Amino acid sequence: MERLTLENAINRSRKLSERHRWNSENTKLETSDENANEVYKNTCIQYANQEEQYAEWLEELKSYKDIGTPKELKELKENGILNRLELAKLAIMQKELKKYKDLEEQGLLVRLPVKIGDDIYKIPSKANYDLNVLNGYKANNRVYHQKVYSIVFSQSGWFVQCDKDSIHAPNVICIDVEYGKTWFLTREEAEKKLEEMKK
Repeated sequence: MERLTLENAINRSRKLSERHRWNSENTKLETSDENANEVYKNTCIQYANQEEQYAEWLEELKSYKDIGTPKELKELKENGILNRLELAKLAIMQKELKKYKDLEEQGLLVRLPVKIGDDIYKIPSKANYDLNVLNGYKANNRVYHQKVYSIVFSQSGWFVQCDKDSIHAPNVICIDVEYGKTWFLTREEAEKKLEEMKK
């Protein structure tokens, strides 16, 4: 998997924000309860605002990327390249960058392998694979193509909900700890893992 860049993360957050705004205006729940639809709309708007805020924070972080270490900054000042005001601005930027690093270490800033709308490929767990063989349902031991519909965070981690291929795999949920075991980003990875189960 290629390395996530700040630019990719910014674009991802902006796209998610647009999608949530679009959903807030164009998607209705299949219910006659208008209160539920209003809650859904407000939730979509809240998510859109959060993603926009993330994008803004990441833009700011991007501008801090090449600041340098305190030692390098001191050398620049001693060589007359930076004046006091510039040095103060850079020190503030360093503190902000440290905040983001601390957030990531505390688990409050999470890098996900997927985004809403991405394709993923799901296979049965080893236990389900063996049960399918035992009960004569070998045809179910295959790769299921899915689309990421939502990403949900909980106390125990996060999980992906999928909305494609629901005839064969209804209500597919892919939990974080199963990434690379029962769900993958490419069909090839999933097929390789499925082949390993046959042995």
